[in-house]
Amino acid sequence: MWNASQRFKLIAAGRCWGKTWLGSALCLNVALRGGRAWWIAPTYRVANVGWRGLNEMRNQIDKHITIERRIVDRALLFANGGEVWVKSADNPDGLRGDGLNLAVLDECAYMKEEAWSTALRPALSDRKGAALFISTPHGLNWFRDLWQRGQDDAFPDWKSWSFKTSDNPFIDKDEIEAARATMLSRIFRQEYEADFLADNPGALWKREWIDAARTNAPPDMARIVVAVDPSGSPTGDEVGITAQGAARIDDKWHFYLLEDVSLHGTPNEWGSAVVAAYNKWKADGVVAEANFGGDMVTNTIQTVEGGRDVNVKLVHASRGKAIRAEPVSAVYEQGRGHHVGLFPRLEDEMAQWEPGMASPNRMDALVWGATELVLGTAKKKAGTWRPKGL
Repeated sequence: MWNASQRFKLIAAGRCWGKTWLGSALCLNVALRGGRAWWIAPTYRVANVGWRGLNEMRNQIDKHITIERRIVDRALLFANGGEVWVKSADNPDGLRGDGLNLAVLDECAYMKEEAWSTALRPALSDRKGAALFISTPHGLNWFRDLWQRGQDDAFPDWKSWSFKTSDNPFIDKDEIEAARATMLSRIFRQEYEADFLADNPGALWKREWIDAARTNAPPDMARIVVAVDPSGSPTGDEVGITAQGAARIDDKWHFYLLEDVSLHGTPNEWGSAVVAAYNKWKADGVVAEANFGGDMVTNTIQTVEGGRDVNVKLVHASRGKAIRAEPVSAVYEQGRGHHVGLFPRLEDEMAQWEPGMASPNRMDALVWGATELVLGTAKKKAGTWRPKGL
C-alpha cells in the first residue's frame, strides 16, 4: 500500500486498526533518511498517543543510531539531521513554518480543514513532501471529500483505502462482535467498519454545532457535576458517566463537557469510576437517574472506596427523552454547548439519535448534566452560584 506512487494517501480505518503503528513507522523512516516529518493530531491530548507510539518504536531502533529526545517539544532529533515532531492542530496557524518531507495527519476527520489547506500543504512544497491522512470517519466532512478524491483517477497524486477493525489480525473477533451487540448499528459501522455516515437528518444535534463551539480548555467553572445514567437492562448495558461544568459568559450560562468515562462494568467498577471523576474534577455533586435502581444508585456510589461523602442527587425521568433532550440541543444550537476536546463515541450518539429511538446512556448522562447545570437548576440558583473556592 505505502509503495503506491501517489504523494497523498488517505486511510479510513476502524478503531484499533493500527493507525499509530503505521504513522510512527513512516515518520521514523523519513528521519532515518535525514528528512523532517511531523505527526499532527487534532488536540494536544490526542497528540500524546502519537508521541507514545513514536517512543515505543524508537526503542526498537538500532542502539548505534543517536537519537535525542526532547520531551517538552515532543521531538526526536537524529544525528544525521533527521527530525520527527509531534504537533497538535488546535491552532492551525501554529503549524506554519518548516518545510516537510512527510506530514502524518492522525484522526484528521476531527481537525479543522485549514490545518491542511493553509498550513501543512504549503509546508510540503519546497521538499515536495508527502502526506498521510488517517482517521476513523466523522460524518461527511472534508476528510471524506479528500478520501473520495483518492478514489478518482482525475487526481493522480491521490489514493485512498478503507480498512475495518477486523482487518487487524491481532484484535479478538469475539471482542468486535461483543461491541456490535451493545452499540447503535450506525455508530458501530462508523467506528469499527470505517463507514462514512451522514448525520441523521432527524437528530436533535448537528456535528457543526459541536465542532463550532469546541474548545481546548474551559474557563473557571461556577459549578461542576458528574452525571450518571445507569443501565436499565438486566444484561448490563453501558453506564453513562460524564463530567461537566457551567460558566456564565455575557450573562448567559454555557455548558462544558469535561470528560466521558462511560463504561460496561460491575456496580463496583462503575461506582468507582463515578467517584474518581468526582474527585478529579472536584465536583459539587453527582446527578443520577433514579428510574432504574433508585436508591441502589446512591448506595453503589457511596459504598465504593472514597464514595461515602459524595453528594448524590437523584433525578426522575417523568418526561419523555425527547422532551428532556430538546432544550439541551437548543443550548448547542445557540453556541453555548462546548466540548473540551474530542468525545467521538458520545458525539456520534448525539449526531445519530432522533426522538423515538432507544437513547444511548452516554447521551442520556450528558442531558442530565446539562439540565442540572444550565436549564432549570441554573435559573433557580443563578444568584447563589460562585466559582469554586469562593
